[in-house]
Amino acid sequence: MERRATHRERTDGIGSISIDEHSSVGCIVYVVSENGIRVTLPQAEIVPSIFVLTAPFLGKTFVCEVAWRNDESIGAKFRV
Repeated sequence: MERRATHRERTDGIGSISIDEHSSVGCIVYVVSENGIRVTLPQAEIVPSIFVLTAPFLGKTFVCEVAWRNDESIGAKFRV
């Protein structure tokens, strides 16, 4: 039984996370929902708590805030 408030869609699309003004790191956008996103990348610890995600396959750039992270994944909510 699904208890989440919004539907989540698995995507496996390629994105890019801006680490600072001069560098970014590639990621896989694993899941997208109305409120947030889950990405995977080799070094999740280098991503700041608020970051910019560019996902060309979604046709958007998102400002995101980390909700949780582990070694290779980040769950983040979209900032409005």
